Amino acid sequence: MGFDVADAVLTAVGYQAKRLEPNIAALVGGGPDAEREMLKVLSTKYSHWRYENEVRCFCTLDEKDQETGLYFMPFSDGLSLREVIVGHCSTIGRGDLKEALGNIESQVTAYKARLSFLSFRVVRQRNKSLWV
Repeated sequence: MGFDVADAVLTAVGYQAKRLEPNIAALVGGGPDAEREMLKVLSTKYSHWRYENEVRCFCTLDEKDQETGLYFMPFSDGLSLREVIVGHCSTIGRGDLKEALGNIESQVTAYKARLSFLSFRVVRQRNKSLWV
């Protein structure tokens, strides 16, 4: 799935060569200091991964879905679903996806993926008859 996410809710990942040693006292103490320290822990990676230039989105999941017992972040102006790529082994059909997307279906680009014939890549399935 691909999303449009508001810049205001994104946190840039920091990269460093040495393993991060969290401030346990700050974490145990709670409050704003604990939140800052936890954010630092959750947004730090080894410097080898710097090429990813990663950003992360952290959110709270407050209410459980009554039907499934799962937690979800609702779509909003700051979080919009824009793309769904259905994996080549998935059995999800076009109709199933259309039903799941409901009233946002027209705003979402969806396609089936397949393995490339000539390389080790996953590519878009252009033959729409192969995804019913």
